[in-house]
Amino acid sequence: MLEAKPLRLHVLRGSADPAKYHDEIITVHEGRLRITLENKEHIVTADDGGFLIPRWHKHSMGGFKGEKLVVREETIPGGMFKAL
Repeated sequence: MLEAKPLRLHVLRGSADPAKYHDEIITVHEGRLRITLENKEHIVTADDGGFLIPRWHKHSMGGFKGEKLVVREETIPGGMFKAL
């Protein structure tokens, strides 16, 4: 069985992912992450713990220009459909 490992993502300039539909837990390890969930903006940091994005909820994510960002994304249920 494959072991999930944290993905280190370094955002040197602001970026945003298109909205998607699936369950996720987003954990910020370093920096700040802007998550828009159903048109409401949230700023998530390492102090916040995991941020749950429920199934079928439209969302998008992005970093802040010039800031380093390290996040981990877990899908529920897990699977190889998001493997690199």
